[in-house]
Amino acid sequence: NALKDGKLENYWFTTGTPTFLVNLIKEKHYNLTGLENLSIYKEDIKSFDLEYLEIEPLLFQTGYLTIKDVLNNNRP
Repeated sequence: NALKDGKLENYWFTTGTPTFLVNLIKEKHYNLTGLENLSIYKEDIKSFDLEYLEIEPLLFQTGYLTIKDVLNNNRP
């Protein structure tokens, strides 16, 4: 699009709006304010159950969350 139009725009944002993810966050009344200090186990990040979608792994898998630090703690 940038080459065709001859200018840079927010093409990715306008075509990649994550409607499914936004609707899931609204449906579960998920509080996004705690994401900056979120701790999660690597097993939880890999989990993907279509029947019971968890928001944290989904946010990581879609690139909206990134890993800030890795601790070598085992699950209690």
